[in-house]
Amino acid sequence: MPSSPTRRTVRALVAAALAAVTITAAAPAEAGLPPMWPAEGHVPVGCTTATVSVGLTTATLSFTDASLPAVPSITVNGGTRVVIGPRGVSVTYAIPVLDGCSGVKGAAAWFVSSSYTGISFFSDLDPDPFHTVVGGRGTVKPSSATSFRIPFVIASPRYSSFTLDQDFHLLTSTPFITPSGDLVMLTGPWSTTTFYYLRQTTIATTQSAKAVKRKHSVTVTATLSYADDNAWRRDNGEALLVQVRSGTSGWITRKALTTTSTGTAAYTFVPTATSQVRFVHSDVHSGRFTAASTSAIMTVHVG
Repeated sequence: MPSSPTRRTVRALVAAALAAVTITAAAPAEAGLPPMWPAEGHVPVGCTTATVSVGLTTATLSFTDASLPAVPSITVNGGTRVVIGPRGVSVTYAIPVLDGCSGVKGAAAWFVSSSYTGISFFSDLDPDPFHTVVGGRGTVKPSSATSFRIPFVIASPRYSSFTLDQDFHLLTSTPFITPSGDLVMLTGPWSTTTFYYLRQTTIATTQSAKAVKRKHSVTVTATLSYADDNAWRRDNGEALLVQVRSGTSGWITRKALTTTSTGTAAYTFVPTATSQVRFVHSDVHSGRFTAASTSAIMTVHVG
């Protein structure tokens, strides 16, 4: 895993991203600046202090913004898990960055995965700089299946102080600067969340008989396949659970099997009554990173 850049390097990278159009490394997106202040004005909320200077016919409003933006959540396609078929899938990273006082100038996320560690820059998906959702859109192929985290977001707030007229239009502003520069690291409950890109799987099934006499055995066979770029491959060495139910009873796991080199697994049993059988594959968060799937239900009649 690459070493983390120095604070000076990080600051220079983010500053460059916020000053010009930049392409992300982990998620394709263009980075751009939000408008400096809404033409229709904006009523600040959540500011540290606010004062007013009143004249005979006008008022000047002064605000100080020492608070930090908030990132309440991070999602990829609305959750933490994306299943990828052979043709790939479109993904959208959504990172709400909230600052109701002076707004957010820009934001970047720090990615940690097995193949990439570093900054990815994001464009605005929502152009509202005070309650914005920044993120990136792109296409992910099955060969990119992996796990990753976003432990922190780097933000560049707009102003440390600013003045507005009585209609909340911007008059003057002072850029937000901290003792170490203009970058703020934001964390949250999502900092330890693991996101997954998982290859789609399918389970094909066959059965040696659809009806058997009492005390006779039947064999059910499953073939597990996983998505590769533009193709399906047999999934060897993966776990499959055999589940059986009779009548109105619930599913009972009878055995855990491992697929062979051809992706198959077989289970032979002697049903005592008409039974239903299915195979279940759970998410695998390592190796090929395969997604959960459940086979069609096979019915074995006993007469």
